[in-house]
Amino acid sequence: MTEPVHPGAGADKELWATLSRLQTDLLDQVLEHEKLCLAATPDRTAITMCRWRGAQAGRVRMEHLQGRVFPCLLRMRDLPDGLRPLVDDTPAYRQRVSAYVLKWSTDAIFADWVSYQAASHAFRIDVRNRVAAEVRLIRPTLDVGRMTNRPQVVSPRAIAR
Repeated sequence: MTEPVHPGAGADKELWATLSRLQTDLLDQVLEHEKLCLAATPDRTAITMCRWRGAQAGRVRMEHLQGRVFPCLLRMRDLPDGLRPLVDDTPAYRQRVSAYVLKWSTDAIFADWVSYQAASHAFRIDVRNRVAAEVRLIRPTLDVGRMTNRPQVVSPRAIAR
């Protein structure tokens, strides 16, 4: 896992640019999955590959959030409204994702396609809502490159004076 980026010197813009790309990658897979789930009968190969790509996109996004973005934001003196609940909900969100994947194995999907279609619809809404919350709560801080309430950093030069 990479080291957290410390606020400043464009790090916030880099964090948002990376997160935005990872969110787009995940949402692309969600859209592809949605299209596949509209079929009257499932395409085993396509569904399996789409789920794998979606899982990878979700994992990489979550690693970036938890390994770099959240540590950077949590060093702020005053967190933006709603950010703490988003961070605190992350373990529960990950558990929901894991439970869904565990319940809907490839065999279970093909044994009950209609129920899977309904369950996957609800799951996709959860994923989209989560990404929307990330955009709403994180982007205003990182995208504009102005983490105005960053912790005070005292340079060694200032101490020597």
